[in-house]
Amino acid sequence: MSLVSIIVPTLNQGQFIGDCLKSIQKQNHTQFEVIIQDAQSTDNTRSLCEEICSADPRFKYFCESDSGQSDAINKGLSRISGPYWTWLCSDDAFDSTDALSRLVKALSATDSSVCGVFGRANYIDENGQVIEMVPTLARELQFADFLQDWPLAQPAWLLKRDHNERVDVSLYLGMDLDLILRRTESASLRYVDVAVALVRVHKDSKSVASSLNAIVVSSMLILKYGGLSDLLQSAYMKNYYVHKTGQANPSWLRRRFLQLELVAKALNLRTKL
Repeated sequence: MSLVSIIVPTLNQGQFIGDCLKSIQKQNHTQFEVIIQDAQSTDNTRSLCEEICSADPRFKYFCESDSGQSDAINKGLSRISGPYWTWLCSDDAFDSTDALSRLVKALSATDSSVCGVFGRANYIDENGQVIEMVPTLARELQFADFLQDWPLAQPAWLLKRDHNERVDVSLYLGMDLDLILRRTESASLRYVDVAVALVRVHKDSKSVASSLNAIVVSSMLILKYGGLSDLLQSAYMKNYYVHKTGQANPSWLRRRFLQLELVAKALNLRTKL
């Protein structure tokens, strides 16, 4: 049975991290290790983590400063030992108890042309109630798919480990898109029909608090790995239209202005990183 390494970056998520860790503990794939990277929380996160770590040696807790989520993930990557890995934010959780086992079974049957696997996910609210399914492109994903849209939920993927792999610490947002663009330049991501993850939406979640910044960062990455035509035809551009005008297809003149505006913002961001 293959060891799965799961990195859980956290900061003051005592309200949710218990559900996150318990969802891992309930997996029927029992060969896993969990690296909890706590950026020195001041709430009850530490006590919750120490309690589960003392009862289950598969969980390891590290409380130390970091420069953000990307840095926390990299610290975790330096500590993992499994051939397969992922990260699970501490306000998210696994869904079905067979999520890991189904992903591992599928991933272990692949060759070097596949870098990872992914399944389905649902959005949940602060109380854990399902809101809706995360839009997911239920087929094998290639590099070009990620230049056009974000077609999955990151907590629903499991990747093969590259021992030199790191996420970009300069990115507060979009580190998952950057990573998967690099990985899918030479290999695909295979779909597995299983409910893997629960993605929590709340007032402090990055997807809610930083939606416009996320579009700009994603656009910068599309220009970096693809090109201008990829960005202009992408869902990232359409999302920018909606964010700025409330319309997916504003007038030609308005579209042209917004295209120039977003490209300028993306290029300006790239010069700062």
